[in-house]
Amino acid sequence: GAVLAGSQPVMARARVLRRMLGGTQRQSGIMAAAGLEGVQTMGGRLAEDHARARRLSVGVNRLGPAISATEPQTNIVQVETAGTGLSNTEWVAALQAAGLLVRPWGRTRLRCVTHRHIGDADIDAAVLAFETVLNGR
Repeated sequence: GAVLAGSQPVMARARVLRRMLGGTQRQSGIMAAAGLEGVQTMGGRLAEDHARARRLSVGVNRLGPAISATEPQTNIVQVETAGTGLSNTEWVAALQAAGLLVRPWGRTRLRCVTHRHIGDADIDAAVLAFETVLNGR
C-alpha cells in the first residue's frame, strides 16, 4: 500500500485518479489507518531506519566486487547478486538459513528493508550473513 498526503486540490485529483484505476475496490480505511499511524507516530524516527539501511549498504559493498548494494535514499536496500554465480532462490534460502530474511527482486537482486524492529546489531548480523553465504559458495 501507499499513502498520499497533500493539499486539498491534490487530494481531490488523486481521488478521481484512484477511482479511474479501480482504487475503490479496497478497504481504504484499513490502509489509511496504517498510513496515519506511520505518519503520526513513526515519522520522527524514520531517519534511524534510513541510517541503518545506509549502514547495511556500506557493509555489503565492503564484501567485494561479486556483490553490490544500492546506495539507499530510504529504508530499502537492493543487493545485486549476478556476479556471485548463485541464483536468487539459492541466495534467499542460504540467507534464511543464516537467519536473514530477504525478498527476491527480479532475477539477480535481493530486497532488504529496515524498520523500527531492526537495530544496529541486526545490521551487523545481516552483513555477516551476506559474507557467510558469499564465502561459502
